[in-house]
Amino acid sequence: MNLDIIKDIIGGLYIGLGILDAAKYHIHANSIRKNKTSMGHSRRFVNITAADKTVGILFGITINNWMVIFTSTIALVSTLEYFWMEYLYYPYRRRGLNNFSRPSLYVYFINSLLPNNQRKRL
Repeated sequence: MNLDIIKDIIGGLYIGLGILDAAKYHIHANSIRKNKTSMGHSRRFVNITAADKTVGILFGITINNWMVIFTSTIALVSTLEYFWMEYLYYPYRRRGLNNFSRPSLYVYFINSLLPNNQRKRL
């Protein structure tokens, strides 16, 4: 019986920390929205986080644990919001080019996966 109580407490802590994890990415997205630039925010960090949360969802499905699925899902949703804000407010125009348009989401995503010495500058 004591083991069940400990398990419930740890599960509650896990859910609480998962919600705080999701809030962290939402705060980053709001920071980008407020400053109207994503300068200083790492695109690689968002990609790694999204991959981590996706694997967390798949792991939760595999072990049939709703707590892991729930926390990973809300964190993934806020991470995607963060990615979207980075995409919208990426400082494309700081290069001083006239008639420069935002690249497609696909080009932006592929560009964010490549190392700096191999990628084309957006």
